Amino acid sequence: MIKSTVIYLLRTYFRSSSYFLPCFLYFLLTVLIYSYKPNPIADSYSVTAAFLFFFSCWIGRGVYHAENPDQRAITITHSRNKWKFYLSEWFSAIAVTFILAVVTILFPVLMNMFERFPDRGEWITALVGHFSLGILGSSLALLTQRSFIHKTIYGLNLLLIWSLAALLHTQLISLLPENMKCISWILPPVLPIIQSMIQSDSVASVLVLSGFATVYAIILASCYIYFSSRKNDVML
Repeated sequence: MIKSTVIYLLRTYFRSSSYFLPCFLYFLLTVLIYSYKPNPIADSYSVTAAFLFFFSCWIGRGVYHAENPDQRAITITHSRNKWKFYLSEWFSAIAVTFILAVVTILFPVLMNMFERFPDRGEWITALVGHFSLGILGSSLALLTQRSFIHKTIYGLNLLLIWSLAALLHTQLISLLPENMKCISWILPPVLPIIQSMIQSDSVASVLVLSGFATVYAIILASCYIYFSSRKNDVML
């Protein structure tokens, strides 16, 4: 059920015009980043990971809104379990993000854009960093989509503020008084992951931070699936 729904949602997304602009701009930015060589490995991957986070938010909204609301309501109604449909939405957005991440990671290596071939630690850092930030962006988009926050402008504003706060994570925390430092657990750890990716000997910290980001994303997705499944009106 979930696999067939994911395939259906991906087909719907790629048949729409929603995919072209974010995917095209992301690939364009990636090509521009590697327009000169040799490139530093850690710095380049940290930049593309940051871009992937923002574009995964954009792509996520496109995937979640690709289906016509009436058709979406029919699809949910015919689903044996509504939660499987909502979970499939999340998996569909993650699948698109993973495709972009793989292309982004392999492109500079295949085109010989780096100063040298990445070592094992750099491969792990790149894969984990890109994938975790892609999952995180897809989850933020999931919780701010039209079916969950009915006024589109409110959802967009929340997504923009949330994602920018995630990118400014460390700076924002440093401005807060000591008794409010706990807010760091609420903000998505985007900037800490990017900062760790820049350091060549920080595989362990990237793994820990990416694990936290993935758990954060799963909690957001679980909240969306739980509350959406309890709704009686599938048109909302």
